[in-house]
Amino acid sequence: MHTLEALNAKLSHWIQTTYHTRPHSSTGKSPQVRFQDNAEHLRQLELDPATLEKLFHTRVTRTVRKNGTIRLYNQLYEVSLTLRGHRIELRHTPFDPSTFPEVYHQGHHIGAAHPVDLHLNSQLRDHQNYKRR
Repeated sequence: MHTLEALNAKLSHWIQTTYHTRPHSSTGKSPQVRFQDNAEHLRQLELDPATLEKLFHTRVTRTVRKNGTIRLYNQLYEVSLTLRGHRIELRHTPFDPSTFPEVYHQGHHIGAAHPVDLHLNSQLRDHQNYKRR
């Protein structure tokens, strides 16, 4: 095998012809039979692709610093100063670094976090948010 595509094709073939058809030692049934036995209980999710993608976002919790920043994967982001000292949840896809993490506080969507402008952030007073130009 010289390509990833060839490896994936062989793996897929093995899964379909061997893994799914071989009885499991603890259940005594193959995965294919177990799936078919319970197929009537499955529901189809009718979601648009963007909503479906959000179901797979990574979720991490951070405490907002006094200057309104949080760190995620060595990148410093800013959030609203009203969240200082609060624990927030960041939801993001680690597979697309061009997207910014979404901020949630107490289950409510607040907005997206943005990379910090270190110069402007250093000039903030306790009660100010700065405006981007």
